[in-house]
Amino acid sequence: MTVFFGAFVAKRQNLKQRQREFEDFYVRRYWELLDRMSMDTLRGIDPGRRLGRDEERAIRLYFRLSEDQADLREQGWVSQSTWEEWGGAIHSQLEREPFRRLWQDTVQDAKENRDYKFRHLEKLLKPGGDSYDPLLKWHLRSPVSRTPRRSQK
Repeated sequence: MTVFFGAFVAKRQNLKQRQREFEDFYVRRYWELLDRMSMDTLRGIDPGRRLGRDEERAIRLYFRLSEDQADLREQGWVSQSTWEEWGGAIHSQLEREPFRRLWQDTVQDAKENRDYKFRHLEKLLKPGGDSYDPLLKWHLRSPVSRTPRRSQK
């Protein structure tokens, strides 16, 4: 029994370590994208100004990064506490200019099949969506599984 418990604890610690590595990677990527944005964009100052090509690209990549973060949460690779922080930050960021304006363009692009669907971000941005959690229910993983739980589509 002690051996089984020890193996379970080791597996759980390994999973937590891998989860933290995923989270750290996405945090680093987030900061890299922010470094590509102007101070006005970071401050939410947008009197209808035209974004430069590189800055618009960074914001669109931020949308994709955010969708990927939600996908990882859905698969169980992002912890509850981290998702609470990320989900709230994503919701808040997409309500600020110029993100809001570019998000509307991105949604239109998705409808016209020029971009992929952002199913998680769309749910996150609905009224009351700031509490949206892609991980809908508890999923028990096999103790020998090395891959994340895949959602049933």
